[in-house]
Amino acid sequence: LSKIFKKMDESEEFIKNESFYSVILVERLNLVMPRVMFPDALRSPLFSSLETDSVLETDSWSVVVDEILSNNYNNGCSVMFCGGKDVGKSSMARYTINRMLSRYDSVFYLECDSGQTEFTPPGILSLVKVTSPLLGPPSTHLIKPERSFFYGYISPKDSPTQYIHLIEQLLVHYYNHYATHGPLIINQQGWVKGLGLALLIDCIRIASPKYIIQIDSVEYASRNLLVKLNSDFIGQQRGWCIDPNYKSSASNCNHGDECKFIHLNSLTNKRSFSVNKSATTRNETTAAYFCTMYEKDFKCHGQSNLLWSPPLLSKLLPYVVKWKYLALHVMHQNVSFELILHAFNLSVVCLATINKESIILSDDTDLPNKIKENPMAEYSGMGIVRNIDPVNKLFYILTPEPPEVLQHVNALLKGNIQLPVSYLIEHPCESHPYYCHDYISVSSKVSSGMKTRFNLKRKPSRNKNSFGEK
Repeated sequence: LSKIFKKMDESEEFIKNESFYSVILVERLNLVMPRVMFPDALRSPLFSSLETDSVLETDSWSVVVDEILSNNYNNGCSVMFCGGKDVGKSSMARYTINRMLSRYDSVFYLECDSGQTEFTPPGILSLVKVTSPLLGPPSTHLIKPERSFFYGYISPKDSPTQYIHLIEQLLVHYYNHYATHGPLIINQQGWVKGLGLALLIDCIRIASPKYIIQIDSVEYASRNLLVKLNSDFIGQQRGWCIDPNYKSSASNCNHGDECKFIHLNSLTNKRSFSVNKSATTRNETTAAYFCTMYEKDFKCHGQSNLLWSPPLLSKLLPYVVKWKYLALHVMHQNVSFELILHAFNLSVVCLATINKESIILSDDTDLPNKIKENPMAEYSGMGIVRNIDPVNKLFYILTPEPPEVLQHVNALLKGNIQLPVSYLIEHPCESHPYYCHDYISVSSKVSSGMKTRFNLKRKPSRNKNSFGEK
């Protein structure tokens, strides 16, 4: 890799040259690593030796992207990638973005897969502006979104109506503010059976993309959509909460004749397309986000030949926030509010901004403010609740975000996102006699939070959608 990119800094045009993308290197590159000790969450096959089966020929991708680039769109061109799990949707999306950057200054990316996000920590639905080529897995190119919401789940099955509503808000934001600035890439999640198919149909109806690229697995037919998508099927198939005659407020286009459907087979090589499992990928992305907290300590270490080890969380300088300025809410479980502090202690939380009308001020001075129900939460960053002081009513929060970003944060939201275990139990100089992963136990009152179900409801009416008339 060093031979290929030895003049990368001197030749940016080489990176944006379309011929460069005739092949794609898939998550297994021979990088020369510094003598740095990273948590296990960051140890990845990305850093293993380069093998010949790591290079995929992308001729079929090239033909499709050539066709997309052959048209000039003045008001936003949206391309949606869909298909089953591990068929190469994200890889082709990266390839398409890189090719588009040879023509456009920026390309926008709508994240619809909260479990395996491309540019943010997991649990977030986002609209991201991409201005430079993507040359690695998600943990290597995290980007601050233009707009994003904290969904809190790693799968849309847990709260499907909220999932569709948040995606619609992101689409509206793109068409209102960025449609003339660059094309839009929409990457769908890989659940395409049952409720997953209904949610895909809803996303197609509200997005009205110009192109729908369906990728099917050659080796694992059970992962694929049951049908080849077409306008007739989308017009007749029942969605979750969007009717076939729904008029999208996100776009002035309909999916009908203006949408072109393209069907591709997944690229195959000797190794599986997804080298990392979903949980490992989430851990890598979460760890990569919080790694910037160690930047100051790493710089102090300098060019020493000694191994650098990330300091313990207890030795990092936290933000100190009074209870009265924040409201707490658990998105993915129904936790009794008298136990809310135990649920948040040493947890990964979203630093969010919500409508003040959703906040219920606490009458009990021993408890912080709470939130009525799962809110529409604007994402500002992620944090780790390092400690809670119930006497002085203070939160100690670790986050890589600067103070100016945190000024408007008024809520801490806990979702189904866990702190990588390596942060808690892997340190060469410390012992770890007790550790229990994501478990709530307080004076035998409760063993774990009760999971809230939002995916049980009557079949939607054919006459109106659940959001009312637009």
